[in-house]
Amino acid sequence: ADARTGPNDNFARELLELFTMGEGSGYTQDDVEEVSRACTGWKTDGLHSFLAPWAFDDSPKTILGQTGNWGMDDVVRILFEQPATSRYVVRKLYQWYVGQYPNPADLNALAELFRRSNFEIRPVLEQILKSRQFYAAGARGAIVCDGVDLYAGQVRRFHVNGYNPAFTAN
Repeated sequence: ADARTGPNDNFARELLELFTMGEGSGYTQDDVEEVSRACTGWKTDGLHSFLAPWAFDDSPKTILGQTGNWGMDDVVRILFEQPATSRYVVRKLYQWYVGQYPNPADLNALAELFRRSNFEIRPVLEQILKSRQFYAAGARGAIVCDGVDLYAGQVRRFHVNGYNPAFTAN
């Protein structure tokens, strides 16, 4: 099926769940399907992405209550108009830099700052890094490292000499 008649919902679902609003934040399966239709027509040559107008579904779509002939830019605008998006993004930043359980009042203040600063990450990070919570004793060591961080930390901790991460044995 071509992109106009059989759009793939995976990109739309991941955009909504993992990168903007978060799972269970008020969007429906219909919203996922409409977002996927609005994102049709995008192609890649492996290095660059481009819009192929012939593959774009140019019929009206309703996304989170807004109806129009939406495309990718419109999807981004609509998603960032949702309060859930600013809360989700700042929660992820807070969890990465401070800890898993943000105070709701702090989260709301950070989400408001994110919206006021036109969705710039820098002011939010500055606020987080200057906060009492960032320097609190309970926050130290509370972040769970991914495998690469854990491995690199152990290499540094045990003062491994001659380690070359670019070297691979065959």
